[in-house]
Amino acid sequence: MVRICEQTIERLTYLSAQLRVIEERYPKYVCRDCDKIVQAPVPKRAFEQTRFDDHLIAGLAVSKFADYLPNYRQEQIFKRSGIKLHRSAMGRLIDQAVDALLPLYGVLNGDLKSSSKLLMDETTLAQLMPGTGKTKTCFVWALCRDDRRWEGNAHPAVAFHFEQSLKGEHAEEILEGFKGTLQVDGCAGYNRLTRDSRDGGPSTLAYC
Repeated sequence: MVRICEQTIERLTYLSAQLRVIEERYPKYVCRDCDKIVQAPVPKRAFEQTRFDDHLIAGLAVSKFADYLPNYRQEQIFKRSGIKLHRSAMGRLIDQAVDALLPLYGVLNGDLKSSSKLLMDETTLAQLMPGTGKTKTCFVWALCRDDRRWEGNAHPAVAFHFEQSLKGEHAEEILEGFKGTLQVDGCAGYNRLTRDSRDGGPSTLAYC
């Protein structure tokens, strides 16, 4: 038989996430003359003093905030792979992730407020009230920049701020240091940004 060609068939398949234990070894050496002990350097990590790898902690945060998987559902997913990772442990790990990202969050807000024009909007978010069986209506304020449609030089970005109400003082606090044009809806809370007495001067409101 002489090969003349071949048929190629492509199929999309699915491989579930793999969980592995990574073992790192850092040998120690001692000098026979002076008894000085040295060890191979341990690389720095975003999360120290934990037996969980940085990738795992980042994956928990992405699943929770980007894929909307609460901790108890992630706990069930891990159980199917034979891993016992309690939701309370996930909560502590995500707290560490938040602490690690706070400096970057501050830089992001500062970069946004250095723009000449921004968009701001708010939406409701139900906050659990443990022990009461009820939720409280709170708000997420989004501060956004996207100049791609008119070929602006600034990269698109958005920063979210969680607040308990729609009071204008929240908008004023979030936009502290911003001088420029702000595109908003008709929410009356933004009107205080146009006051001449505002620190840094008034902002211009460009409505929808």
